[in-house]
Amino acid sequence: MRLVMDELNHHAYAADPDLFERLQRDAEDDDPWGDAFPCSRGTIRLTLPELRDFFEEYIALLNRYKRPESATPPGARTLLTRFLAFPACPASSSGPASSSGPIPSVPLSDSEGREADPS
Repeated sequence: MRLVMDELNHHAYAADPDLFERLQRDAEDDDPWGDAFPCSRGTIRLTLPELRDFFEEYIALLNRYKRPESATPPGARTLLTRFLAFPACPASSSGPASSSGPIPSVPLSDSEGREADPS
């Protein structure tokens, strides 16, 4: 079952960057939502229990902003959200994924390149 789920997730995740890029490229210049494509890429160091807590806080944040269509204010739009976190290859690993060395630490930043405080 895990192999089937992994394959389904692979296809879903592979389509997301293409959709993001297409929507960003096709955004109208005069649309106030035309620049509404925030993204962040970074690294943090967590234990497994901290990762679980981090993910629970992320879900809680999403749930805080959820509302039924009847309670949605004028001008609001549906936003597609994605969360993806995975452990970097250990530096001591000898597998093909680590042949180029450890993954460098990348500071957290917002969509305009401003560094974010990860603490």
